[in-house]
Amino acid sequence: MKVRKLLHGFCIVLLAIGGSTVFVLLLSTVTNMLTMFDKSAASFLPAETTLALLHNPPREENDLIPELRDMMRVEAAALLALSDTEQVPVFFRRAADPQAEYSLDLGAYIVTSPSEEALKLLAAGATTPLSEDAAYRQLSDGRERSSSWTFLRRQVLPGAQNLPQQLLEALLFQRSTALATAREGTTLIITLLELGKEYAPETGIPPLPKNHTGDILAMTIRQGQEIWQQTMESMSEEHQIIVRGTVEHLVQRGFGEAVSLQYDVLPLTEKYCLLSLTRSESGTLLFMAKGEMDNRDHLALIIERLHRGMRLHLPMATVKNYSFDNKFFTRNIRRDSSELKEELSMRGDWQIRSTQAIGSPIGLFTATRKGEFTITNAEELLSSLDSPEVQEEGAVPLNRNLLLSTRQGSGWLSKATVLSLMETHLPLFVGKINPPLLPDLPPVILWSTDRRGPLTTIMLQPAVNL
Repeated sequence: MKVRKLLHGFCIVLLAIGGSTVFVLLLSTVTNMLTMFDKSAASFLPAETTLALLHNPPREENDLIPELRDMMRVEAAALLALSDTEQVPVFFRRAADPQAEYSLDLGAYIVTSPSEEALKLLAAGATTPLSEDAAYRQLSDGRERSSSWTFLRRQVLPGAQNLPQQLLEALLFQRSTALATAREGTTLIITLLELGKEYAPETGIPPLPKNHTGDILAMTIRQGQEIWQQTMESMSEEHQIIVRGTVEHLVQRGFGEAVSLQYDVLPLTEKYCLLSLTRSESGTLLFMAKGEMDNRDHLALIIERLHRGMRLHLPMATVKNYSFDNKFFTRNIRRDSSELKEELSMRGDWQIRSTQAIGSPIGLFTATRKGEFTITNAEELLSSLDSPEVQEEGAVPLNRNLLLSTRQGSGWLSKATVLSLMETHLPLFVGKINPPLLPDLPPVILWSTDRRGPLTTIMLQPAVNL
């Protein structure tokens, strides 16, 4: 009797263990299936060969993967590099595509591609999936599963050959190794990643000035010297020489040979610099630059060189003709310093200095206060000293307290007017440009650049009320 009870108890224990094992196996299977079906497309793509991944791409013209134009709902589309010369697309759907020649079931997706080799690569499984790639994780952080955005390796973008295209890409993409793009209404957002590069918190930059009729552009940038340097490094040596030489020529044409781009102009942008271009009612091109330098002695030296250069650069020659017995004629050209007007005055805490030709409203006008400076070629533009900055409705928010650690630059420009100026003064910089990732830009473009850690975010949108 006792033996029978013992055997009965033992069987119950075995059944319990067996049932628990079956339950655990079933639970594990279901969990694995749910996990598999919950995986995103990035979990199935190999990190080393994925050049781009488009999440929830819209049905519109797409230069990166042209096949998307003719497709219905696609949850994700990727571009894989099968070799150095062959790039093929793959498409992730929730439903079968009867027109697809090759397809593969992966989790909740039916994956199709014009390349059978690409599907075999995905079926084999990724040693390191894109979802675990450092660049992808940085750029995807904080994005919702349902959002529409694109991940790109820098090498997927076609290399620029001509000078205008290379200059644009150097300014736009900088030294990024990967980037992401997204749209929010009419705003295009480009996020650049430079692994290994961290940006420390900085002081704030001032807001843009109130706009005036005839404005061409206005912008505020921080650390202009660094931007200039990284732009040069992103271009070929031949194009670097052309750009540097052209800008130096413009500086000397405006201020004379006494002024240097490297030692006088670029140092003015070491902290921040606000630059605006506009036209007067008579059509004269007016500029204004405002900023701040830590080294006040260096600032004073630069201001002195600017005025000396302008003094030597202004046309102050007088011409006299002489005749001898009405047979011989000669012309004498002399520099007449009496045609030069220079003034030094104070306006509150500001020291105002001017150098101009008598009778001309245009010259060089500077205002300095401690490390702050304003430089312009029109005295009327000095009227903004100590006046409160006014922010136009619809412009990028520029609350100084909110942007102390992130804002690198912001501004706006009139596309047609800037292009016209470049055709006149910088013809080498004008040419056929097919900006990657940039559709037709609006007539007036509003932009901002923010840096946080290794990420730089560029926002482009139509300007409102400018």
